[in-house]
Amino acid sequence: MNHVVAKWSAQDHRIFKARNPRAYAKLMQNDDAPKTNLTVRRIVYLGEQHDLHVKQWRKVNNFMKAWLQIRSKDMASQILKAVAGQCKIKISDILSPRRFQEIVFARDICYYLMRKHTNLSLVQIGKRLGGRDHSSVLHGIRKVLRHIDRYAVVVNEVERVLGVR
Repeated sequence: MNHVVAKWSAQDHRIFKARNPRAYAKLMQNDDAPKTNLTVRRIVYLGEQHDLHVKQWRKVNNFMKAWLQIRSKDMASQILKAVAGQCKIKISDILSPRRFQEIVFARDICYYLMRKHTNLSLVQIGKRLGGRDHSSVLHGIRKVLRHIDRYAVVVNEVERVLGVR
């Protein structure tokens, strides 16, 4: 599992607390436990520190998997909208099979940011961006990394808009 930063809203806390009251209480009883920003590694650490019972740990684990999947899909949509806005092209163009330079540029940035900021696999990213193959996604990510100086301005601006920078 990727090292994904999970920003918990008040609603997320309420849902988790309602579904798993004991596990929630144990995770949050530590004073230095972050109340809004949690990472998967941090949750594992907190679980180990507070000696969660196996059943409680399974509940936490299952909840986190489902929660990260929902958040990843939501973040993927936000990334797609932000990149389309920044590159001044339509979302439908990014999702289309067209291979104009401007569209491919935006699509590659989407691949890179979705891989970096979500918990989605290459296959899932490809499906979200017009049904592309995982190898196309991987090629796009490598292209961004290889030519980061060309892509950096747009990537940084999109990350700033998303609030993940």
